[in-house]
Amino acid sequence: MSAVVNNNGVIPGCIYRIYLKNFVTYDEIELYPGTSLNLIIGPNGSGKSTFLSAIILGLCGKTSIIGRAEKVADYIRTGCEIATIELELYQEKGKKNVLIKRTINLQDVSTWSIDNKVVSEKQVQELIEKFNIQVDNLCQFLPQDRVQDFSDLDPKELLKSTLSAVKGESSVKRLDHLIETSTEQENLKKSVNQTVSQLSGLRKDNERLRAAVEVMKKRNEFEDKIQICERKKMWLECKELKDEVKYHESENKKAIAALKKCENKLKPIQNSLENDIRSITVMEEQKLTTVREIENLKELIKKTIETLQLDEHVIRDAQLLYQENIERQNNKEHELSEARAKLEMLINNKQTLESRMGLESDLQAELQQLRQSIAKTTATYDIAKKKKQQIEYELLHTIESQIRSCNKRLNTLKDVNNERLRTLERYHKDTYKAVEWLRENGHLFKHPVYEPMMLLINFTEPKYARYLEATVPVRDLVAFTFECKDDMNRFLRSARRECGLRAVNAVCAPPAPAAPPAPPAPPPAHLGFHCYLSQALRAPPALQRYLCAAYGLHRIPVGDRHTYEHADRVPPSITCFFTENHKFTVRTSSYSREVSSSTFELRPARLLANTLDVERIGALEAELAKLEKLKKEKESQLSNLESQLTTLEAQEKEINTAKIEIDNIIGKMVNLSTLIRLQERKTNEIANERAVDTEHERAICKAKQKEAVLKQCRQHNELLTIFKRLHQMVLKRKLITIKLEKTRENINEYKSKLRKSKGELTEHKELIENGERQIKQLDLKVNEILTKLKRICNNKLPNDRDFPYAEQFNALPSNLSQLQEHRSELETRMNAINPGDAQTIKEYEEKEREIAKLENQETNTKSQIIKLQDKINKLKRQWLTDVEELINNININFTEMFRRVDCAGEVKLEKGEKEDDFSSYGIGIWVKFREKEQMMQLSRHTQSGGERALTTALYLLALQSLVAVPFRCVDEINQGMDSVNDRKMIQLLVKETTDLQNSQYFLLTPKLLPNLEYNEHIMIHTIMNGRAIMNYKEWNYSKFLKKARSYRLPSK
Repeated sequence: MSAVVNNNGVIPGCIYRIYLKNFVTYDEIELYPGTSLNLIIGPNGSGKSTFLSAIILGLCGKTSIIGRAEKVADYIRTGCEIATIELELYQEKGKKNVLIKRTINLQDVSTWSIDNKVVSEKQVQELIEKFNIQVDNLCQFLPQDRVQDFSDLDPKELLKSTLSAVKGESSVKRLDHLIETSTEQENLKKSVNQTVSQLSGLRKDNERLRAAVEVMKKRNEFEDKIQICERKKMWLECKELKDEVKYHESENKKAIAALKKCENKLKPIQNSLENDIRSITVMEEQKLTTVREIENLKELIKKTIETLQLDEHVIRDAQLLYQENIERQNNKEHELSEARAKLEMLINNKQTLESRMGLESDLQAELQQLRQSIAKTTATYDIAKKKKQQIEYELLHTIESQIRSCNKRLNTLKDVNNERLRTLERYHKDTYKAVEWLRENGHLFKHPVYEPMMLLINFTEPKYARYLEATVPVRDLVAFTFECKDDMNRFLRSARRECGLRAVNAVCAPPAPAAPPAPPAPPPAHLGFHCYLSQALRAPPALQRYLCAAYGLHRIPVGDRHTYEHADRVPPSITCFFTENHKFTVRTSSYSREVSSSTFELRPARLLANTLDVERIGALEAELAKLEKLKKEKESQLSNLESQLTTLEAQEKEINTAKIEIDNIIGKMVNLSTLIRLQERKTNEIANERAVDTEHERAICKAKQKEAVLKQCRQHNELLTIFKRLHQMVLKRKLITIKLEKTRENINEYKSKLRKSKGELTEHKELIENGERQIKQLDLKVNEILTKLKRICNNKLPNDRDFPYAEQFNALPSNLSQLQEHRSELETRMNAINPGDAQTIKEYEEKEREIAKLENQETNTKSQIIKLQDKINKLKRQWLTDVEELINNININFTEMFRRVDCAGEVKLEKGEKEDDFSSYGIGIWVKFREKEQMMQLSRHTQSGGERALTTALYLLALQSLVAVPFRCVDEINQGMDSVNDRKMIQLLVKETTDLQNSQYFLLTPKLLPNLEYNEHIMIHTIMNGRAIMNYKEWNYSKFLKKARSYRLPSK
């Protein structure tokens, strides 16, 4: 905040100080104007007008007011980046001055501050309005380049500028309000006249239609009654439907009760079935245990019987031995001869067998070899079987599992087409319907037809999708592609005309070249480019040909972040390219050949967001093929192993057969050798035995037999116990078997009941569902009828208290058939009346409504006109008196000033033809510069430039004593005046601005006439500019004045 205080009662808003830095021609300057008249003089180009420009711009003025440069940044001193304007204004008496500062940079951005605090421009404007400073009003600010514009102001503009300068914006707003109100009144008067004329015509037309309408109204009454009957019919039908709903709801409740009963009945059956199934398992286990015990008992019986038989053999053998000993004693010689003969026979049999089959040792060696072969074959078989099991496990749990996983991932990746189709349906419904139509009618076209590109294009990597969307517009991404124009026209005709799908687009691909095109040169890799956009997508050839022909995808390289950082090094031949997240486009003007580039950030893909990952699919398909190959190899190995196992089983069977044969032969040989040894022993025993003691042998035989019999007795007791146990077990098994059969019969019976109950349960559920469906359908019909009935009965139903047709409904029959008869009678009576033209009554009623509407409108409009006239009169009394008084005062001052310069002048309020036409109000300035001339209105084409400048200056001076603005600025207004008028104007200016001390005044002029009258209230500022001029801060006023006075004093 400034340290200077307004102690002298200076008008608030007057300028105390102007400080400029790097502004236009000044590097730094500071000006302290006086509170009255300030004459700023200096040669042309010295920078006088710069101060006026600084005041305008520093007080929120626009560059258009100055009329020189378009941008504020153009006022910055050449070679500098920032310019500063600082204005110090007086405030009310006793308050410190306020500092307004504006800083401008080369980007045309301004920073504002009040008392060194940063504020918005709006806050500065509010402060300026408080001081009544109007930088855009020519009556307050008249820059050098706008002096001639003052005389071009038409009377209306001059009136507004004068009111704004003298009375403030409130007076201008009242004038605008009067103009708006009077315009509105005139428009309403015109509207009333049009309404009256329209009413007259409508009334004449309706008198002509009235007779025909009366007849038609009678018919319409019958139609209304028929409509009431129809509504009553709908209500009765609705009631019948509601009764039917209640019936179905009752039946549904019965079905639900039956369902619950069935469910309750079903549960015990299920429990019994489950219990029997569990008991079967227990009984099966018991039966199995019993059978095992029976088998064990049978085995024990068998062993006991075998023991009894052995004891029986012991008894018989003892008896036989005794008898044999007795007989042997009697036949010893004969027996010895037979024993020797039998021994010889056995030896011969053995020798015959050995001669035929070989020695026992050789057979044993062969048997050992066969056992080794069997062991080897068994080991090989086990290895092959283990390997087979391992391969089967790999096939089942590893390879086939991986194949299922790959197929699942492939299906997931390939499902992108369905996702894109859903995206197409969401954003482009017509195109989606066209795709469905094409899939059903593809046979109608001669050449291949391709569905929308977004469904067929895929990419090597998903990231390329947004590059294509940034290149190809949506209309082509959802377009169908054709190879034949006839097919395309046929398709568009069918889709747009027959199917009504207007938003369907189609394109025609160029034909395939005779020879394949040469591959493009690879993009510069050192700049980060790795491929062209066409190489990154996978699509049918026709689509690729169209995209390359229409958008040049084969010439658009794709790069990365390195490309973005070195974009300025990309060759000019590449006019479009992509980096990781940006698209660059380079254009050359066809006229100036200037090169311009644009960059924009890429958005995520929308239509192609769900892109097919070709590389991932390729990798998965390769992996799947590898797994299928591995599966075939494993299956082949499995087949070979099965063949090998079959062969090994055959070999093992053959070797086992040979082994069994050799085992049998060796057994025979061993048996013969044993028999030979026994026979030799027997022969030797016969030859060497002594004489038998008969009594002793008999005693031995009886002792053996007794021992065997006692043993048999014990065995028989054990056998009896076992048979009893066996009998119990057999009975138990039979009992369990009977129980099992009975339980199985019960289970079958339960299952049958369960199936039957489930069938009944399903039937009940279906009955309930059908009932609910019928109830729902009936409810829909009821709601539909009620909705329709409410719509045609003012949103009311017959059971509502305020139903509009209650009386008519009550008068009609409540029986549907009787109502139908009554309706038929009404139709018969209605048909007896000539229907006439329905349009006539419609036209009559519309005109009646229009007449009522226009009459109401006429009344309202006249009322508004009266109100507006009262408002105009009130506003006019408030405003016109002040304006006439103001213009009268201006005229007095203006006339007096023109008289002083020996000319005549007059200021008038021009009102136009109508006094209430405030838009025609203006100020007319009439002047006469020569005695023989007549008074003429000021204009560019009537007066000379000097005369216009003098008139402008005197008009502004005429306002000086009437307006409470803080200051006025006029730049070189005396340009073009002759010396006489210039002197008179200056003298008047001095008198008006210094005598009354009513506001600050700035006059900028390149010349100052000699011998002018001055007083102490005038401050003259001389502007000198040049390289040799010292800085204003170094100027010593006292020293300069002292030196100047010494020049004027006479030398002694």
